[in-house]
Order: sequence, then structure tokens, then C-alpha cells
Amino acid sequence: MKKKITKKIVSISATIVLLFFLGLPVTAQSSEDFKLKYFVDEFGDATKDAYLNAIVKGLFSNSATTDSDLYVSVLISKYEISLGLFEYGSSLVKGNSYTNYMVKMKLPNGEVIEDEIVLDKRINRFILSDAFYWRKSDLVIFDGVSSAKFLIYDKERESNNYLFSIVFPSMDYIVEKLGGKPSWYIE
Repeated sequence: MKKKITKKIVSISATIVLLFFLGLPVTAQSSEDFKLKYFVDEFGDATKDAYLNAIVKGLFSNSATTDSDLYVSVLISKYEISLGLFEYGSSLVKGNSYTNYMVKMKLPNGEVIEDEIVLDKRINRFILSDAFYWRKSDLVIFDGVSSAKFLIYDKERESNNYLFSIVFPSMDYIVEKLGGKPSWYIE
């Protein structure tokens, strides 16, 4: 367990550094916008555990600002889908003991699904794959074309919210790149 966390933290940190040094965020619009990367071990060496990563742009609001720039680092692995949120493009949203979040997902057909979402305080990422049942029959967003819209908000202060869209890669692309079907996706 500790190795997986260390791998995630190191790889996520590398993603963040690349994002800010390149200065050119990528907006995921298709499967090919998700780049294949590998988790690293505690020595910084790449492992065989792959993940897909893309950056999408959105908006956030709170008591100090309205509709400010938000960047979302989308990470898809065999084990989870997680989101790192960056207010103003560079300030990582971090977990604390008093904030409870909800997530609404609007599917391409207009249906809205809502559930709680956990902000993992160890890695400061929202674990999206734990929020919904990711059954093929229920969610058609893994086609590499359809856009799903997301609204993450603080249950206590709904004015604190994050709004963005993701065009997820096709499931065939995910399976090919990650070397197998993810454990979070149920046929």
C-alpha cells in the first residue's frame, strides 16, 4: 500500500512540474489527448504500472472569486480515476478535516448523477472512481468522443465549487494502453 502511495505522489508531482514548466495545458478532447505515463518507485525509476493523464481547464468559485481559472489533472489507472484540482492554475486543492464534497456528473444525454466524493488527504486528489458505479450499461462516456460535465462542491458552502468537462478516452484505448481492463469498470 505504501509503495502505491509513494508511486502516485512521485508521478503526480512530476505531472504537476511538467504542467507548470511547459506552461501549455492540454485540454482533453479525445483518447489521444491522454498521455501514457508510468508510476515511479521511491528511487524515481519508472515501474511497469501505467496510467493515462490529461489536463483539462475549468472554472472555480469561492468566497473570494467567481469563475476563476481551474486546471484539472485527470489520472486514469487500472485501480482508480482521480482528479487533482489547481485553483488559478497552480494552487493545489488540499484536503482538510472539515470539508465534505459532492460531485455531480452530467452525461451526454442530459442525465445528472450525484454522489459524495472523497478528497484523499494523503495525495490531495479527488477519487472519482469511488463516487459512481462505472458500469458499461450505465455510463457511455468512455467512447473517446462524448463529454461529461462535472461539478464538485463543498456540501457546507455550495458557493465553493469546481466546474469542468472531460472527454474520457475510449474503453478500448484504456484497455490497450494500461494492458487490461480496469478494476473500477464493470461489464
